[in-house]
Amino acid sequence: MIDSAIFLLVVPGFFLVLALILALLAIEDRGRKSAIWGAAAFLVAGIGAIVDLFRPPGDEWLKWLTLTIHFATLLLLSKAFLVRKRSPLPGPAIATLAIPILYFPLFGVDHSENTRTIAVQIAAFILTASVVWQLVRTRGDALIDKIAIAVLGFGSVTYLVRIFVFGAFVTEDSAGRFFDDTYNIVFHLTSAAFGLLAGLALLVAIGVDTVLEHARKSAIDPLTGLGNRRALDDAIDMEGRRKWRCGGVIAIDMDHFKSVNDRFGHPEGDRLLVAVAKALEKRIGECGHLCRLGGEEFMALIEQEHKERLEELAVAAHEAIGDVSLDGPLAGYQPSASVGFHVRNAGATLTEAMRLADQALYRAKGLGRDCVVGARHANGVTVMTEALEKSA
Repeated sequence: MIDSAIFLLVVPGFFLVLALILALLAIEDRGRKSAIWGAAAFLVAGIGAIVDLFRPPGDEWLKWLTLTIHFATLLLLSKAFLVRKRSPLPGPAIATLAIPILYFPLFGVDHSENTRTIAVQIAAFILTASVVWQLVRTRGDALIDKIAIAVLGFGSVTYLVRIFVFGAFVTEDSAGRFFDDTYNIVFHLTSAAFGLLAGLALLVAIGVDTVLEHARKSAIDPLTGLGNRRALDDAIDMEGRRKWRCGGVIAIDMDHFKSVNDRFGHPEGDRLLVAVAKALEKRIGECGHLCRLGGEEFMALIEQEHKERLEELAVAAHEAIGDVSLDGPLAGYQPSASVGFHVRNAGATLTEAMRLADQALYRAKGLGRDCVVGARHANGVTVMTEALEKSA
């Protein structure tokens, strides 16, 4: 049989090392919640393994304590995976904590070993299975989400295996400690394997989340909070991979913005850009991908479902900018913008749609600015149409 000293050195030590690594990640990554919950889970797991190792064979109350710690570990670990998806612990998972907390106090320590063990394994199966189901409902297409589901699914299956092994090989008087009988071999080895896989999966998930978060931040304009040119390129790439469908493009350029910087200073110009971005986000932001391309230029790639409203949305963007009002040095200043749009033809590339929206924008500037112009392309001919007359 396997020497229990090996278990003492390897498994609790591994859990505590994982707890330390996750705690350091939480500190380094400004309190990442998945790392915090994971660190708590493996700290509790390590303590529970040590208590179980030094527990006298006949001490039923310490057995109750280690059992409670085991369920607490499962809940903390589940929370570490679920918090990544901003998903709460499912009700059935929380309810299973009543088994270790209440079973011994209510029914006594001398209750049937078989009944107690089977009840515990069923409760643990319900806990892990409900968490797996929650992750399946909230998962994305990312590989790490599938790995997390597979690992927790493995944990769930191990509890079913334990029920079978216990029923087939263990009798009332054969239950020993550690690796002294078949059931305990299965119990401890599967627990160690599940902990190892879960810890590695959580570390990889946190790493992936960190990389993706940094990538998202690099695609955000730090001044306005809108997407930047990289975000626009990402949207174009996703459209090319049929992750979404663009029905049209709106190009926006604020009029005479340089004079604002020259007259009032760059801080005031930045304040105006922030106000304009908020106004655009409120009016058309939910209809597609709205980005600031740099300076006073904005572009919106509108979802296919809003294609028929594209002219209305372009006018709304123009009006939103005209409605911006600020206090301080810019009190009384009324911004305006030149807006161009193009309703994408069937079969046309997104690059072509963006080029035609830009042409419409330049046409709006040529008309004296402060207006909306649409570009329609058919039979090889591009027709420019003014959608909104120039303001007085």
